[in-house]
Amino acid sequence: MAGQILFCSDFSLAYHNPEAEIRMSHFVARGWRVVYVEKLGVRNPSPRAVLSRLRPQRRTAPDRSPSRSRRGAPVFETASPTLVFPRRVPGVGVLNRRWLRRQFAAYVDPAATVLWIRFPTPELSELVEEMPWRLVVYELADEHEHGPGITPRLRHLLRATEDRILARAQLAIASSRPVADRLSQRHSNVVLAPAAAVDVERFDPSGNVPERRLAVYAGALDFRFDYELMAGVARHLPEWRFLLAGPADPEGEETLGHLDNVELAGPYRPEELPALLAKAAVCLLPYRRSPLTDTIFPVKLVEYLAAGRPAVSTPIPAVEDLGQLLRLASDARTFADEIERAARADGSEHRAARAGEAARHSWEVRIDQLERALVEASQLSRR
Repeated sequence: MAGQILFCSDFSLAYHNPEAEIRMSHFVARGWRVVYVEKLGVRNPSPRAVLSRLRPQRRTAPDRSPSRSRRGAPVFETASPTLVFPRRVPGVGVLNRRWLRRQFAAYVDPAATVLWIRFPTPELSELVEEMPWRLVVYELADEHEHGPGITPRLRHLLRATEDRILARAQLAIASSRPVADRLSQRHSNVVLAPAAAVDVERFDPSGNVPERRLAVYAGALDFRFDYELMAGVARHLPEWRFLLAGPADPEGEETLGHLDNVELAGPYRPEELPALLAKAAVCLLPYRRSPLTDTIFPVKLVEYLAAGRPAVSTPIPAVEDLGQLLRLASDARTFADEIERAARADGSEHRAARAGEAARHSWEVRIDQLERALVEASQLSRR
């Protein structure tokens, strides 16, 4: 079915988590033409944000130069449309929709294009209704309405926008079982396909020699991360070193930065991840329990499995089906105990089992699944 995709992402280009970019790179490798539209969001852009995006884009025609993947190969074109604010004032809203329609039409022929939406941006709902897309796909990678800073008014707007998009979409993709259950109540064609996937060949679970008493977390230290829990674990295990790799928000720096056995390593490049995880005696997933984390399937969980590393997690729903492949704990004392047990019990058979589970979430498997879903949805739409 290869054709072209206008991919309206929930991430900006070069975001710390490159999952959306990697996914579209795999589609390009299979013959698809992809235009990656950076996250448009739901809030009014600040004047500074508008100016920063306008300065490098003073051109009369869209920039069709291909973006480069994290490994340097040209992969897809990018679009960074800027919206006028305040966005939802009646006259401005009409202007924004016309502006977006013109920009999108300059990149693709809607009738030959899959419009793939990963964030319920209000301005996109009318473009879904007004333009003759080949196929409309709505993917929910996170329950955005439970994200930080979402007010009741914005939450209502997100739900209303989602309803309008779902009414025209031929396919809905859910990132986790709870999300799939919710979408299935509102759409007849829902596919469970977690955003979490890995290039398993990048990892070597059998040959790793971990550093003794080194625990590693790889990912953003943001509102999902339980800082107090992690601080308590570090105090219970003073002989362990805790390497936390990823951008940390001020709360994380304040809570963890002063602990002698905790290292806030900052952002890492994706190509550094296999070597980073290879050093770990144990990997960590200390997420808070919240309406958002109860519906996510973290990419880092699959990466830990692909590396063959034992892991300890808080009991978020995403890990419930993984049985003996990782250990669960809710409080600092138990979490610390499970880290030590995980390190002592690790062996080659355990690493092989983890790698086997990760293979079910390889990019090859995931793109096969998504392409099948696109073909089937296209066939249904023609009936």
